[in-house]
Amino acid sequence: IKRSKRVHLQGWGEPLLHPRFFDFAAAALRVGCNASTTTYGLAVTPENARKLVASGMDITAFSLTGVDAAGNAAREGVPFERVREGILNLNRAKAEAGREFPRVHLAYLMLASQADDAARLPELMADLDVPVAVVSTLDYIAAPGMENEAYAPHETEKIEHARSLLLRASEQAAASGLAIHYSLPGEHGRNDCNEHIQS
Repeated sequence: IKRSKRVHLQGWGEPLLHPRFFDFAAAALRVGCNASTTTYGLAVTPENARKLVASGMDITAFSLTGVDAAGNAAREGVPFERVREGILNLNRAKAEAGREFPRVHLAYLMLASQADDAARLPELMADLDVPVAVVSTLDYIAAPGMENEAYAPHETEKIEHARSLLLRASEQAAASGLAIHYSLPGEHGRNDCNEHIQS
């Protein structure tokens, strides 16, 4: 990892449940890397929030598929209110410690059936004091029937609808000093990294 500028601790599952998570973050920081993670939020208890603030990590992203309980129901077992609680726990811990980091991001998966929800992202970001949202689309079909939730490169009408929604949302967010980053199929090369870890 000495050759990298960043170590992002993420995988299939919840990284904060790993018993050596904070050891891994410390190891990355010791060799001069930035360290960040993506969480589904349920493990960001007040105690873990304080550990994240003390860790020296610079980004904690919370994954969502919707802007409310109905939209996030696609993530079975991950209630929207619990994710919201995790974000608030981290923001509270930062305020109590008088620290700016880790910055809170949203890692937002825009499912095609819920595309219109993306228009409400600026409102959610303002409500939760989240400065950055990174919007991605489904590119791994994990089960039959999920194909309709993805954006295939040939589905130009679907993609253009999403682009229009995201452009308006990003402009609205920018007017409030917030940032929404996105990349849709057919836009390869638009950004150095679709996850916008440099933000």
